[in-house]
Amino acid sequence: MSNDAYIAGHGAYVPPRRLQRSDMSGLWGGPAVPGVRSVAGRDEDTLTMAVEAAHDCLEAGPDVADID
Repeated sequence: MSNDAYIAGHGAYVPPRRLQRSDMSGLWGGPAVPGVRSVAGRDEDTLTMAVEAAHDCLEAGPDVADID
């Protein structure tokens, strides 16, 4: 076994809920920017999203048995 460390895979998670940027500008003032923004649901915190990203990484990445 070597002492080399490397990135074996990566994963991502983007919350599925969307918020219109024009709605945000209407509430906060300022110019309306086109498009939408991803927002977390009330039951999604940073730990939940990190676990989802880890699941994504392990599904598409290396064999779990190869990870130390």
